[in-house]
Amino acid sequence: MPRNTYTVKSERSWGSKVGGSFKGMIVALVLFVAFTIELYWNEGRTVRTTGAINEARSVCVEMKDIAAQPSQYEGKLVHAIGKAETQNVLEDGNFGIKTPGPAVMMSREVQYYQWVETSKTEKKKKLGGGEETVTTYYYNTEWVRHPVDSMQFREYGDANVPFPHRNFVRAEVENLDVVAPDVSFGAYKLNDGQKRSIGGAQPMKVVIPAEKLAELNAKYTPASEKEKDSVPPAQAVQPASPDQTVQPVSSDQAVQPASADQTAAAEAAPSYVHASGNVLYIGRNPGMAAVGDVRITYKVTLPTTISLIARVVNNTFEPYIASNGESFSWLSTGSFSLDKMISDAHSSNNVTAWVLRGVGALMIIVAIALFLAPISAVADVLPILGDIASAGTVLVAMLLGLAWSLIVIAVAWLRFRPVYAWSAIGVAVLLTALVIYRGHRKKAA
Repeated sequence: MPRNTYTVKSERSWGSKVGGSFKGMIVALVLFVAFTIELYWNEGRTVRTTGAINEARSVCVEMKDIAAQPSQYEGKLVHAIGKAETQNVLEDGNFGIKTPGPAVMMSREVQYYQWVETSKTEKKKKLGGGEETVTTYYYNTEWVRHPVDSMQFREYGDANVPFPHRNFVRAEVENLDVVAPDVSFGAYKLNDGQKRSIGGAQPMKVVIPAEKLAELNAKYTPASEKEKDSVPPAQAVQPASPDQTVQPVSSDQAVQPASADQTAAAEAAPSYVHASGNVLYIGRNPGMAAVGDVRITYKVTLPTTISLIARVVNNTFEPYIASNGESFSWLSTGSFSLDKMISDAHSSNNVTAWVLRGVGALMIIVAIALFLAPISAVADVLPILGDIASAGTVLVAMLLGLAWSLIVIAVAWLRFRPVYAWSAIGVAVLLTALVIYRGHRKKAA
């Protein structure tokens, strides 16, 4: 069994820590500026997207019948419900795998069984401000989306230890989406973006033609396995030396023909390509994954009913461009009303807004913490003072980061949502006045 951990110890002086913390202030400044801009931009994006959705709702018309192309809908934003259909059978040419029938899209997702390096770091402060760092690297095998370069592992290059965690892959295969070239929506055609937006993908049974399977096995079976499983050639007959006497061969010593079982065993080639369910497996044993094995999962999107909000342009659809310059279109798998789709679009916009707010606030807190790091680094000359200073700077960073994030959002609201902003300010002023008033009354009483 290989040793699956590797430990590295290092020490850093007090001066080095202080110098490093001051260098980190440059990174802190970049993060602070970048995510302040991100917070402000996100509020503008949210408002513009909301405006585009509302405008789309006000101008959208119902397309009752998609079987024809009435001129009355040309250039208009429409809401339509119908079936996305195609006659295209899709194929993965690399492995000869086809969809069982017409399909909108076929996708393959590739995973590799690899050694993966993770680490855990523990730091111990020393009297005088120094610091000892112990980093333990862990090596485990798991399925990953991309091959892992084991030459980048921390243990590589250490001449004092073996290097057992070596990665390779039996096949380098990319993820792939095969989209039907011709998908109709009544009398109209869907573009690639709309085809890819159709949901409902389901596992697709993998069927490989026998000839293609034999070709793939020949391609992916290692040479060493081919040699091991092949029948060794007969040894050449050596001439007898002068002092050797040739003995006659009796009938019971004659070479007997191989049995049917022996012949089948000799001709059997090792299989390195396996198909089961919706998975194509490249490796010796799918039930016992080994480093280098490849697992490919197939899914298929079949013709299905969709609901679409988009602008009619000739025989296809394009996004609607709102008066504020934002584009909008929406596709849902299934049959949904216009109001439901508009509501879903607003919900998606709000979720995106809150995610970006959270990321921005968190990164500003990190930036302020990095900016205050020299305080705790200097105080580390006495470890207990360093711990107190570190806890204090983290708390200050959180409070300042949240306060600054709220200020940026408030300023953005003054620009993009003045009514909401001034309403919020008015409520805050009234609450503050109420607190002061109650305080004066209690004092007077």
